Amino acid sequence: MDDLELAKKVLKENNLSLVIVKSGRVVYTTKDRGVKSFLEAIEEHGEELYDSAAADRVVGLAIAMLCEYAKIRKIYGEVMSVKGFEKLSEKGIVAQYGMLVPEILDRNRVEECPFEKIAAKCENGSECYEKIRALFFDTRS
Repeated sequence: MDDLELAKKVLKENNLSLVIVKSGRVVYTTKDRGVKSFLEAIEEHGEELYDSAAADRVVGLAIAMLCEYAKIRKIYGEVMSVKGFEKLSEKGIVAQYGMLVPEILDRNRVEECPFEKIAAKCENGSECYEKIRALFFDTRS
């Protein structure tokens, strides 16, 4: 079974929100929702994520750009936005989805997710990572 198929299987069988697999080994799992859990995977595993595969419940533009930054090569999203899919395809990242949606909404499902708005203003994955990371891990004293 390839890494992406394994990530999808583990995601679904264990009711997780994010699974990252590399070389047949599960590297990261969480039930926590949202962009922060993806950011924590990057913080904890860094270069270990290069050429890995991920399965996530929700994949939008922000997650797509974090995949670019982390050099994740394949991703599955149970729900994936059109912008996320287009960015992944543009960057040569294999993208699969259960459902393709016009946009990712905030938790109240009223307006576009704030992380999607941040990502839309970024030039690349590195800039997106730095901007989102600053929201969660501000290191100022």
